[in-house]
Amino acid sequence: MNNERQLQLVTFGQAKALKALGFNWHCGAYYGADNGIFARSETIKKSKRMVFAPTVALALKWARDAKGIIGDLRHGNMFGKWCYMLHPDPNYLWCYMLHPDPNYLGNFDAYDEAESALLDAVIAKLGKGERA
Repeated sequence: MNNERQLQLVTFGQAKALKALGFNWHCGAYYGADNGIFARSETIKKSKRMVFAPTVALALKWARDAKGIIGDLRHGNMFGKWCYMLHPDPNYLWCYMLHPDPNYLGNFDAYDEAESALLDAVIAKLGKGERA
Protein backbone atom coordinates (compact mmCIF):
# COMPACT_ATOMS: atom_id res chain seq x y z
CA MET A 1 0.00 0.00 0.00
CA ASN A 2 1.36 3.41 -0.98
CA ASN A 3 0.76 5.99 1.76
CA GLU A 4 2.45 8.83 -0.11
CA ARG A 5 0.18 11.83 -0.25
CA GLN A 6 0.10 13.63 -3.58
CA LEU A 7 -0.04 17.41 -3.67
CA GLN A 8 -3.13 18.79 -5.33
CA LEU A 9 -2.75 20.09 -8.88
CA VAL A 10 -4.47 23.23 -10.07
CA THR A 11 -7.68 22.79 -12.02
CA PHE A 12 -7.74 23.34 -15.78
CA GLY A 13 -9.48 26.70 -15.23
CA GLN A 14 -6.87 27.78 -12.69
CA ALA A 15 -4.08 26.67 -15.03
CA LYS A 16 -5.46 28.78 -17.90
CA ALA A 17 -5.87 31.80 -15.61
CA LEU A 18 -2.32 31.40 -14.27
CA LYS A 19 -0.94 31.25 -17.81
CA ALA A 20 -2.80 34.46 -18.69
CA LEU A 21 -1.27 36.09 -15.59
CA GLY A 22 2.25 35.10 -16.65
CA PHE A 23 2.89 31.85 -14.77
CA ASN A 24 5.83 30.23 -16.55
CA TRP A 25 7.49 28.03 -13.96
CA HIS A 26 8.29 24.69 -15.53
CA CYS A 27 6.63 21.70 -13.91
CA GLY A 28 6.12 18.09 -14.92
CA ALA A 29 2.37 18.29 -15.50
CA TYR A 30 0.40 19.94 -18.29
CA TYR A 31 -3.06 20.41 -19.71
CA GLY A 32 -3.78 20.64 -23.42
CA ALA A 33 -4.65 24.32 -23.96
CA ASP A 34 -7.61 23.50 -26.18
CA ASN A 35 -9.14 20.49 -24.50
CA GLY A 36 -7.89 20.31 -20.93
CA ILE A 37 -6.53 16.77 -21.34
CA PHE A 38 -4.01 16.18 -18.56
CA ALA A 39 -0.51 14.77 -19.17
CA ARG A 40 2.68 14.26 -17.20
CA SER A 41 6.05 14.33 -18.86
CA GLU A 42 9.53 15.36 -17.89
CA THR A 43 10.61 15.59 -21.53
CA ILE A 44 7.75 17.44 -23.21
CA LYS A 45 8.86 20.56 -25.04
CA LYS A 46 7.24 23.86 -24.21
CA SER A 47 4.43 24.66 -26.60
CA LYS A 48 1.82 27.38 -26.90
CA ARG A 49 -0.73 24.57 -27.07
CA MET A 50 -0.08 23.45 -23.49
CA VAL A 51 -0.78 24.96 -20.11
CA PHE A 52 1.42 24.21 -17.11
CA ALA A 53 -0.43 22.36 -14.33
CA PRO A 54 1.54 23.11 -11.16
CA THR A 55 0.54 22.03 -7.71
CA VAL A 56 -1.62 24.54 -5.89
CA ALA A 57 1.25 25.01 -3.43
CA LEU A 58 3.67 25.89 -6.25
CA ALA A 59 1.17 28.32 -7.79
CA LEU A 60 0.80 30.06 -4.42
CA LYS A 61 4.61 30.21 -4.07
CA TRP A 62 4.78 31.83 -7.53
CA ALA A 63 2.14 34.38 -6.50
CA ARG A 64 4.18 35.19 -3.40
CA ASP A 65 7.63 35.24 -5.02
CA ALA A 66 6.82 36.71 -8.44
CA LYS A 67 3.78 38.88 -7.69
CA GLY A 68 4.06 39.73 -3.99
CA ILE A 69 0.68 38.24 -3.08
CA ILE A 70 0.69 36.52 0.31
CA GLY A 71 -2.07 34.39 1.69
CA ASP A 72 -2.30 31.80 4.38
CA LEU A 73 -4.54 29.06 5.62
CA ARG A 74 -5.73 28.51 9.14
CA HIS A 75 -7.57 25.67 10.81
CA GLY A 76 -9.82 26.24 13.73
CA ASN A 77 -12.12 29.08 12.87
CA MET A 78 -15.14 29.21 15.15
CA PHE A 79 -16.60 26.20 13.32
CA GLY A 80 -13.42 24.11 13.49
CA LYS A 81 -12.99 24.38 9.72
CA TRP A 82 -10.28 25.59 7.33
CA CYS A 83 -10.25 29.21 6.19
CA TYR A 84 -7.90 31.49 4.24
CA MET A 85 -6.79 35.11 4.09
CA LEU A 86 -4.99 37.36 1.62
CA HIS A 87 -2.62 39.63 3.50
CA PRO A 88 -2.79 43.30 2.59
CA ASP A 89 0.94 43.81 3.21
CA PRO A 90 3.56 41.53 1.61
CA ASN A 91 5.91 42.36 4.48
CA TYR A 92 3.42 41.27 7.10
CA LEU A 93 4.70 40.52 10.56
CA TRP A 94 4.16 37.30 12.42
CA CYS A 95 1.92 39.25 14.76
CA TYR A 96 -0.85 38.46 12.25
CA MET A 97 -0.46 34.87 13.32
CA LEU A 98 -0.54 35.67 17.04
CA HIS A 99 -3.90 37.39 17.09
CA PRO A 100 -7.26 36.20 15.81
CA ASP A 101 -8.16 37.94 12.59
CA PRO A 102 -11.74 38.45 11.44
CA ASN A 103 -10.60 38.72 7.81
CA TYR A 104 -10.22 34.97 7.30
CA LEU A 105 -12.66 33.68 4.68
CA GLY A 106 -14.30 30.36 4.01
CA ASN A 107 -15.55 27.42 5.96
CA PHE A 108 -13.92 24.35 4.42
CA ASP A 109 -13.86 20.79 5.72
CA ALA A 110 -10.61 19.93 3.93
CA TYR A 111 -7.26 21.70 3.64
CA ASP A 112 -7.16 21.06 -0.12
CA GLU A 113 -10.48 22.86 -0.59
CA ALA A 114 -9.29 25.90 1.36
CA GLU A 115 -5.95 25.93 -0.47
CA SER A 116 -7.69 25.87 -3.87
CA ALA A 117 -10.08 28.64 -2.75
CA LEU A 118 -7.08 30.73 -1.66
CA LEU A 119 -5.57 30.26 -5.12
CA ASP A 120 -8.87 31.35 -6.71
CA ALA A 121 -8.77 34.52 -4.55
CA VAL A 122 -5.16 35.19 -5.59
CA ILE A 123 -6.05 34.71 -9.27
CA ALA A 124 -9.03 37.07 -8.91
CA LYS A 125 -6.84 39.72 -7.26
CA LEU A 126 -4.14 39.43 -9.93
CA GLY A 127 -6.81 39.40 -12.66
CA LYS A 128 -7.94 42.83 -11.46
CA GLY A 129 -4.37 44.05 -11.88
CA GLU A 130 -3.82 44.25 -8.13
CA ARG A 131 -0.57 43.45 -6.47
CA ALA A 132 0.20 43.21 -2.81
